[in-house]
Amino acid sequence: MPGRIRRSFTETYAPNHAVNLPPVPVAKSASMITGLGSSLLRRIQKDKEVPTPVPKDDTTPPPPPPKDKGKFGLPSHPRSVSTPKSYTQLHHSLPQTIPSQRKVSAPPEFLSDFAVISGSFSSDEVVVEKPMKQATSAKVPDSKTLPLDRKWVSPEITSYTFIPDPNERARRRQLIQEQRKREEEEAIQEEAERQRRLKLEKEALLRQEEEEERQRRASLDEELQRARNERRLKEEREREEDKKKKQEIENRKRADRERRLEEHRRLEEWRREQAKRAMEEENKELGTKKHEEAERRAKIRKMVSEVENDVHEGQLVAGWVTLQISESLVWRRRYFKLIGNTMFFYRSINDIDQVLDELDLQDKVVAIKEWYQGFEELKAIPHSFAIEFKDGRQHWAFFTDSDPEKDKLLGILHFAAGLHV
Repeated sequence: MPGRIRRSFTETYAPNHAVNLPPVPVAKSASMITGLGSSLLRRIQKDKEVPTPVPKDDTTPPPPPPKDKGKFGLPSHPRSVSTPKSYTQLHHSLPQTIPSQRKVSAPPEFLSDFAVISGSFSSDEVVVEKPMKQATSAKVPDSKTLPLDRKWVSPEITSYTFIPDPNERARRRQLIQEQRKREEEEAIQEEAERQRRLKLEKEALLRQEEEEERQRRASLDEELQRARNERRLKEEREREEDKKKKQEIENRKRADRERRLEEHRRLEEWRREQAKRAMEEENKELGTKKHEEAERRAKIRKMVSEVENDVHEGQLVAGWVTLQISESLVWRRRYFKLIGNTMFFYRSINDIDQVLDELDLQDKVVAIKEWYQGFEELKAIPHSFAIEFKDGRQHWAFFTDSDPEKDKLLGILHFAAGLHV
């Protein structure tokens, strides 16, 4: 993208004066701008340190830098530059130009060989001066102008002033050293004053802290004394309260002891009454059991007689019963028949051709017992009883649907087992 062409100082303030200017490059790269600024800074520093003889005058403008040949080159033919009157007056009012000094063996080849004159005029123009023929020559060559873009001129270079007199430079260095020394002394004094002020502030702070500590200690002592007085009064109240509590506890214990003795007396009396009543109930129950046992035995003897008559008359002795044999924990309902001294058990009255269990009772039964005779597990089962065997087998348990059926089954078992009622 082509850059914007800026007007030079001559074109701005003397538009009617014809000036033959070299062509201005259209595009400028960032590397070219950086290189030009760095070259100008290095040249100024080098001229300040090592003065070299000035090469002979050359009326032709300097050639472009090597990296810009063929791109931003200036015309190599001689040209004359006429300075307008307005510019000449301004030029005489500006500081003297800085002659560029290079080695004799190195002719001017770069735009940076020409010193830049600092001034307060527009930065759109850069005033350059041709190298001098001899370092001792008093003749100042005419300054040349070269219109450049504002960004090509560094603010640091335009504000730099070169002092050729070494004595003046030495004097200024001395003044700078003296000024720096004065500033250092002032800084030392200020630091001492600051340290003194800090010390005074620290001492004041320490005094304030000591005063606060004294007040805090006094307040603490007063608080401790008040706490001791309060604790003493509290201890006296607690002793009085403890004394009262002990008296109350003693009274309560004595009353509790008397009450316990009375309760123990009443409890012992109640226990004696309960034991007497239990004894009476037990005797009554025992009498009842004896009476019931006598009635049961009478019923069994009666049922044994009836079974015996039925057997002699050849009638069938059979019925229903639910039994639990010794090898099983399951209750099974069976239909039974008594044949001789053996009971045969069937699944039902229709399955009498298949015997499921049989029980031989002749001289093999020890006793027939009720639940209260050592078989507490049968207490919850009504009309139940158990048979104990002589050969060491576990007992068999039976229960019927009613008391008459139970009495009939007991008669059958006593008759078949030959037990005496």
